[in-house]
Amino acid sequence: MLQSQDTEVTMPHALATPSDLMNHDIYIDTFFENASPMGWEQIQPGVIALHPIQDHQRFSPNMQISHINLKLLTDDPAKRQSVRFVIRRISNCWNGRRQPAITHSPMSWAVSSDDQSWQNILGQPLDDPEFAMAFDVPVTAPCMHVARMVPYTPTHLQSWLATIAQSQWVDIKHIGQTVENRPLEMVQVGDANAPHHILLRARSHPWETAGNWIMHGLVDQLLNTNDSHRHLLEKMCFWLMPMANKDGVHRGMTRFNICGMDLNRNWDRPADEQLAPENAALEYWIEHHLQSGKPINLAMCLHNDSGGQLHPGLTNKPDYAYKMKRLEDLLRRHTWFTEGSQPPGCGGADVFSGGLIERYGIDTIVAEYNAERIAKFNRPPLHWDWITYGRKLVAVLCDYFELSQP
Repeated sequence: MLQSQDTEVTMPHALATPSDLMNHDIYIDTFFENASPMGWEQIQPGVIALHPIQDHQRFSPNMQISHINLKLLTDDPAKRQSVRFVIRRISNCWNGRRQPAITHSPMSWAVSSDDQSWQNILGQPLDDPEFAMAFDVPVTAPCMHVARMVPYTPTHLQSWLATIAQSQWVDIKHIGQTVENRPLEMVQVGDANAPHHILLRARSHPWETAGNWIMHGLVDQLLNTNDSHRHLLEKMCFWLMPMANKDGVHRGMTRFNICGMDLNRNWDRPADEQLAPENAALEYWIEHHLQSGKPINLAMCLHNDSGGQLHPGLTNKPDYAYKMKRLEDLLRRHTWFTEGSQPPGCGGADVFSGGLIERYGIDTIVAEYNAERIAKFNRPPLHWDWITYGRKLVAVLCDYFELSQP
């Protein structure tokens, strides 16, 4: 259900004085796993101003804030129907170019009263010098969860891994550690001696949760107990790195790891083991996998943005362009994907796709998923949409490798 304000959103001309807010019945919790670091203040009864804090890239002006995850606590939900949030104007910076972190377009938000069932609400841009956007959160419980997208935390990951580890087709190994010594998992689903090997990586940018939900749907479909799916797992082996930037996810960051490194950049050279051990661990795994005589026939790095397109790498590798166009066509056929592709190499030569192609000869693509809108449905996405996409991705890859459909 998508909710929106029915009237024009305006800001009060004057802030409340402390004495006006003595009956303060609202608290914003930003001290939990994956909560976003930010300042906040109640500026009018029932109106909370948020001041998010950007991630910063190491030795660079680049900075970004996209992740919002907080809890709205009230002492008595019956006192009010909703709470209005307003976000202070703040800038992102990429390659030295500053731009507003909150645009002049409506923006979707996810809310839940139990951290299980989520709905979308729509934020509206403000014509105000101090505040960029406002959105109203319905208060239906003492604790309301509010996020840019439905959260997926390291706790969610560990619960999922414990569930799928019970399958004979699943093997979970630790391939390294993050800067803060959190384990990095590689999940094998399928027969290691299968002729086709697919590598998927998610959460190199912490705020981008779609990749985890896609992996849920993919594995759920693969582990279906009928005989045809068992046949697939003898033909295709999936290797999933579900949370590449686990420190950043835990800390509620947006783009970089805690050393200020972008894990989707610098793939044109070996990773710095001290500053980006997450990438170094994957590089070592890839090299060991290839040295063992097993191929990686396709790699996908799963992201979120506001465009939702595929980003192929720039290479002269024979048949690469044809294969990526075929992949796009199959995504259109089997999933709700309609957004198309960017020109090859538009993200730069050092992104994940370009690096894996040139250094290891692996057909690789960066897949972005629009955090604001699914074009085919003309509505904001929820986690179930990503799960459905993941389930349909099995049919895409069956056709890609010319295998019979289950």
